[in-house]
Amino acid sequence: MARTKQTARRARAESKATATQTEQPAQVERLRPVSIIFSPGNLMWDDKDTTGNVVGISSIAYAAVVMLETVVNDKASEADVAEMKKMLEYIGGSEAVKEFRDKVHKRAGVSESGTEPSQ
Repeated sequence: MARTKQTARRARAESKATATQTEQPAQVERLRPVSIIFSPGNLMWDDKDTTGNVVGISSIAYAAVVMLETVVNDKASEADVAEMKKMLEYIGGSEAVKEFRDKVHKRAGVSESGTEPSQ
């Protein structure tokens, strides 16, 4: 997944380097895969926006579940598979999503086992 992570970082860096502050959101949206275009929330961790991070991880989860349903129901076309690959590349794969999830859990006070730490 290292190559995927590098590609995702490069795409995000290019969008930041080529756009002004007002153009940046539109530029980023154009780079997103169709499955998550205009999805609310942060699709990459923002240390100053916990709410946006939670909304973003739920957007990623929803898109992933829709993709899984497509595969499980034997309805995935070549275009669907290509979109799945594009999304995985954009978000950085499972390791990047795991890091994102772990940060959300840490902010929410959830332990690694999935339970709240004892007070």
